[in-house]
Amino acid sequence: MMISRAAVLGVPFCIGWCVAALAALQTGAWGELDPAGLQLVVVPERTYVEPWPEQIGLNDRVSLHFVVLNDTSEEVVLEGVRISFEGAEGCAYEMALSRDALAQRLRECASAVFVDPGVREHRTLATEPNLPPGAVAALIGTQFDIPAAIRANEATIEVRARGEQGRDRSLRATVKLWRYEPTTRFQFPFEGVWQVVNGHGPGPGHPVDSFAYDLMEVRGLSHYEGDGARHEQWWGYATPIVAAADGVVVEANQAAGIPERLPFSPYASAEELGLKGHVITNTLVTIDRDGVHYRPGSLQWEALTAEEKARINGAHVTIRHSEEEYSYYVHLQPGSLTVEPGDHVKAGEQIGKCGCSGNANAPGLHFQVLYRPDMHAGLPVAFTPAEAPDMAPLRLQVFGTYEN
Repeated sequence: MMISRAAVLGVPFCIGWCVAALAALQTGAWGELDPAGLQLVVVPERTYVEPWPEQIGLNDRVSLHFVVLNDTSEEVVLEGVRISFEGAEGCAYEMALSRDALAQRLRECASAVFVDPGVREHRTLATEPNLPPGAVAALIGTQFDIPAAIRANEATIEVRARGEQGRDRSLRATVKLWRYEPTTRFQFPFEGVWQVVNGHGPGPGHPVDSFAYDLMEVRGLSHYEGDGARHEQWWGYATPIVAAADGVVVEANQAAGIPERLPFSPYASAEELGLKGHVITNTLVTIDRDGVHYRPGSLQWEALTAEEKARINGAHVTIRHSEEEYSYYVHLQPGSLTVEPGDHVKAGEQIGKCGCSGNANAPGLHFQVLYRPDMHAGLPVAFTPAEAPDMAPLRLQVFGTYEN
């Protein structure tokens, strides 16, 4: 049964792409150029469905990230893309992208891809559907709102291409869609009234962290008094940050000796943060000698030292709630942490104070729920206010205001 079918021809079906830190989750490798080497690579290792039944109609939301690698000896032209979401009892939902719309999306997505300097001599990032040998076409942060009734459980991506000799080529990949069923009930990780100033994307917001939120305390329409040039002028600065659920602390980094950045400072480069041999970007996919990786930002987080993490994230805490559920609190005030690794904490218990540490430009909290803390692999999370434990969990929206 087909309950919904949509074709978008000549118009991009998603505008923009989404901030802050995962790692290499899935890899596609290549060797020398060869005549048969046209590849479709989908990342990361898990593509999650985010249900939005209460606030955006009866829809599920899915973001896909995939690239086409031209390792042939000829130029290849991408003619179009079709994506089909398959669900229960034969239900499906389809969308298509024509060549003109594909060109627009490639230009939009170029800033979401980091090409390692070591491969730039033979790897180029395409901003048009024409792919010369060695080129990469990236469609990153492509977002879909799918009717929830179809219960989509997989997505099939089909790419149509044509070679210089007029030979048609077709690439196809099927991706399992993961449905996260939380075992933990999360409350807001703050006290008082706070606003979501950046949310996971795609679109303006948090281009490099899946299911991440940046939160600031708000009073009326303002996050600070006066000109906001000093930390103390911000309502949230030094206020308690609390555990979002019961759990065990697995990481607690005080960021000792690392100063907080001033409000409104531009985001720092790796050199400005004192990190040698690193490049910091707001990208979602990295292309290097080993292949294609979903790596929010260009950093391999699992390989960083504790001091390097502190220079980027400032004071931060990770709490384990179950086997694949961890909450992650970033940019806290240095030295303010009240917990250590191994501590058992309760929901609502203070774990530190709001700060402006690491690569932040205003006092606030970066928060995620993760399934792999070493790689910052995010889960779609919903929250219950502490004073309304029986309330249906809320999915936060950018510029939404929430009280705990």
